[in-house]
Amino acid sequence: MTDPDRNLNSAPDNSKLKKEVSAWLSFSAVLTAVWVVISILSGELVTFWPAIPIGIWGLIIVVSRIVAKPGNDS
Repeated sequence: MTDPDRNLNSAPDNSKLKKEVSAWLSFSAVLTAVWVVISILSGELVTFWPAIPIGIWGLIIVVSRIVAKPGNDS
């Protein structure tokens, strides 16, 4: 029989990932809000330029999680 506390302690610490994703989502929301305001003020939908910085940051988060060594919190 396995010890439940052992499983909890051996699980990888995802607090850093949660913080990174939370910051990314906040950043995405702000940029999207700016884009909406610009589109409203211009009277037409402008090109969705926030996709570039949002996508780059998201890609960095994904690649950093893939490349990160197990047990390393970076």
